[in-house]
Amino acid sequence: MMGLFSIYAGFIYNDVFSKSMNLFGSQWKTPEPRLLENGSDSYRFDPDMTLDPQNEIKPDTLPYPFGMDPIWQLATNKIIFLNTYKMKTSVVLGVIQMVFGVMLSIVNHLHFKHYVNILCEFIPQVIFLMAIFGYMDFMIFWKWFAYNSLNSDCAPSILITLINMFLFKKGASGDPCYLTDPMYAPQELIQTILLVLAVYKEYIH
Repeated sequence: MMGLFSIYAGFIYNDVFSKSMNLFGSQWKTPEPRLLENGSDSYRFDPDMTLDPQNEIKPDTLPYPFGMDPIWQLATNKIIFLNTYKMKTSVVLGVIQMVFGVMLSIVNHLHFKHYVNILCEFIPQVIFLMAIFGYMDFMIFWKWFAYNSLNSDCAPSILITLINMFLFKKGASGDPCYLTDPMYAPQELIQTILLVLAVYKEYIH
């Protein structure tokens, strides 16, 4: 199972023994040639070239069928992007594993007929887990689907959003973008309710 999962992870990152794979071809669009100081229009010596994620050549295709687009291997911000991607993926899988573990505990409670533990232990654990970490997974998926290359400059930071949730803080005053604009309409109300539920769970537990 570990070997199969390693192969699966390799396909996600398009990586085999630290060598990048190009299975389906990059879906990024090359920008217009930029005239360099030496008078050539080559991209080879232009470190500031930015690829356009709005693919006008093949508009009906996905950015990449499966895994990571191999063009990221040439990006100067490859490490920053991949670390963020891996961190979010790890958080999602970790929360799923924790939820699975908590769900297994109810089997023991029912088997040994510890019904009080279901009320005083299992239910509070589920409330706290889903109100904080489950909501964090929800924000990760919402960010992936709600923001694209056209509005990615206003994409909020999940970490800052979670910190502001505990501080009952809307964001930095005067910021015209992601710190003040909510990810969805009732975000402030829902975050307040989830935080109150989490704190109440700790009180009754």
